[in-house]
Amino acid sequence: MFQRSLHVLRPSMLLPWAQLEGDESEMASDDSYGKDLEGSSPRPLNFDPAREAAWRSVKKPLLRLGSAGIQDSHANSLLELLMSHGLVKVKFNMHSKDLTLKEYANMLMERANEVRPTKYSQVKPMILAEKEYQRIVLFASSSAAGEAMSASQK
Repeated sequence: MFQRSLHVLRPSMLLPWAQLEGDESEMASDDSYGKDLEGSSPRPLNFDPAREAAWRSVKKPLLRLGSAGIQDSHANSLLELLMSHGLVKVKFNMHSKDLTLKEYANMLMERANEVRPTKYSQVKPMILAEKEYQRIVLFASSSAAGEAMSASQK
């Protein structure tokens, strides 16, 4: 009833950019494939090696602030995260022509000091690094910052 036909698949049938029968595929014979990436250098570091290592150790932001601004809950969350993790990335999704990313980060630390001064004195948060183009700031507790800086000196 059903007739089964066998089709032989050639590379030229699988790859639309491959050449027709009789010619070798350019992809297979081209020795320069991927060589344009070999000579390129990686993006230069924005920080010293200790700060760069600390930045890369935290995979993604644990706290995100939106257009509503900095609330007491954000400040409280920052302190709690710093108590448990030591290093915390915060993403600022708010833009202003008047305020820089560092000023937003300082406002968040000031709010944390107002909301929970005793916990603030225990954690002693500080800005370890910032990347303006990503709108992310890396905060550190004083103990984690000391560990991160001493790790680079070893």
